[in-house]
Amino acid sequence: MGEQGNDLESNRKESRMSRIYELIGRMVVGFVRYRYGRELRVAAGVGLAAAALGAIGVYAATREHEQD
Repeated sequence: MGEQGNDLESNRKESRMSRIYELIGRMVVGFVRYRYGRELRVAAGVGLAAAALGAIGVYAATREHEQD
């Protein structure tokens, strides 16, 4: 019975630490979004445009040319 009590206590400590780490992570993400929000949106837009251009390039390079 002593082992089971130690396991329960260990699980509670792990759960508590997990919540603390999650809170720290959420705070860091919130700060980064607050501080670098505009830069993140610009970077996301640039990445989306690059992906679209890449897809267009792949389509253009692989399509079959019609012969007249």
